[in-house]
This record gives sequence, structure tokens and C-alpha cells, in this order.
Amino acid sequence: MSPKKVLVTGVYGLIAGAIYRKLSKLPDQYEVYALARRSQ
Repeated sequence: MSPKKVLVTGVYGLIAGAIYRKLSKLPDQYEVYALARRSQ
């Protein structure tokens, strides 16, 4: 089975950052993409 594609938004935040790190450690299950707002 191919990995699920997941888009995590707000990866500089506490919760989204933790989710991104957790899913990134499971490359056989998830293909993780991140989206972050550019700091001003």
C-alpha cells in the first residue's frame, strides 16, 4: 500500500510542528508536506 499524502499547515507552531515531526518519522505510512507562513 502506498503512503498517505498529508499536508500539515502552520508547522512553526507547537502542535503542527509536533505532528509534522511525528509523521515524518513514518515514511512508509505517510508522505508529509509542510506549509508555513513567511515571517514578516
